[in-house]
Parts: sequence; C-alpha cells; structure tokens
Amino acid sequence: SVKIDPETRRIDRANTYAVMNPYCESALETALRLKDQHGAEVIVITMGPPKAEAILRKALSCGADRAVLVSDPAFGGSDTLATSYILSLALKKMMPFDLLLFGRQAIDGDTGQVGPETAQLLELPILTLVRNIEPQEAGFRIDRLSDAGAERWNIQSPCALTVIKEDNELREPRFELRMPAKRAEIPRFGKAELNPDPGKIGLNGSPTQVVAFHAPEFSNERELLKGSVPEMVSALIDRLEKRGALT
Repeated sequence: SVKIDPETRRIDRANTYAVMNPYCESALETALRLKDQHGAEVIVITMGPPKAEAILRKALSCGADRAVLVSDPAFGGSDTLATSYILSLALKKMMPFDLLLFGRQAIDGDTGQVGPETAQLLELPILTLVRNIEPQEAGFRIDRLSDAGAERWNIQSPCALTVIKEDNELREPRFELRMPAKRAEIPRFGKAELNPDPGKIGLNGSPTQVVAFHAPEFSNERELLKGSVPEMVSALIDRLEKRGALT
C-alpha cells in the first residue's frame, strides 16, 4: 500500500515495510555464487532510511561478509543521478574492489539508471542485463542479453555490471548466520562521512522532479453477456469498439 505525500510528491516511507529489491536479490545471489565457486569477499551497500538496515542484515544472513548503510535525512528525495552521486562517494571510500554488481532496476522507479550512472561517476566500464559471469585472469567473461539476442563480452576489472533475474533467485538465510547477522555492526555513511556537494544531493540537488501524479482508478463494475456464443461475441466486439479498444 504505497502512499504519496501530496505536498512533497515523494513516497511516504514512514509506515512501509522495507524489503530487498528483487533485482538486487539476483545481484546478491550472483555475488554469493562467485564467492562459493571462486572465493571472494561480498560487501553489500544500500542507500535508504535507517530501517533499510534490516535488508542488509538479511544479506548478511544469506552469506554476505559485510554491509554498509548510506543514510542521512539530507539524502531524502534524491533522484537517480543524486542517488548515484552519493553512492559513488561511498564506494570511493571502499576502494579497491574488483566488481560492482547492481540489480537491473528498482521496482519503484523502474529506470535502470543507478547502476550505469554510478559506474560513470566512478569511471568504470559497465555492462547491463548480465546473465552469467566467469572470472578471467584480468577481468570477467560476461554473457548478457540484448535486443538482438545473447552476447558474450570480455571486460577488465574493476568494472560494474547490472544483473537480470532469470535463474538467480536469492538463497534462503542460513540458520547459523542469523544471529551473527543480527548482532553485526553495520557502518553508516552520512553527510558528515561523505562530504557531498550540497547542490548535488536531496530533492533540491536532483535535476528531475515529480511535478504531478495520480493514482489509477479501479472499478469492480462488470457486465454479464447473455445469448448464444455468436451473439455474445458480437456484443463484446461492439462494446470494445465503443471504448476504442479495437481499431
């Protein structure tokens, strides 16, 4: 039940339950599989309100090694570019790393912009819509999807990738990791730690703004057609034509 603040035109997160973005679940599972098969340290980072810490603890209970929360009231209202800028500052504090994995997109905005924008700000090569990753001597061999079909690429590390869902369903939390995840200390990066340009964060620092919105209207109104099959088909076509649904 998503509610929009009519004055700020932002999502009211006060009474919403925080869950991990399904596409980011796939990225996490991809990272954990790389760890299982080749050895790696998996660090999970998210930007959000303080209660997003619960999402990070779930990631730790699934097998991630460390987690970082980027959170500050000053970051509220950030669009994708401002979000990417803030994340890039946090990631610079965490260098060096070999690979950044992002979900393909978020399920609220559906823009698919944060991964590529963050990579651009970090001056990293990026591939999107990745379905399989194989480590190589100096980077990774990547299988990705495109409008033309399947593609295979070689990319040098460090690099960034956005991951599709496909078969990358996140594993269940491990029983023996639940308590350590619950007790783990999760560092928090805010405005003081990242020292961002005030003109590039939050609502005022976002080049895109929501100027209007409306909730879709739903109706349970229905009509039961009667008669023979040809009569009902004819009546249905007539109603669809009147609604402009047929051309």
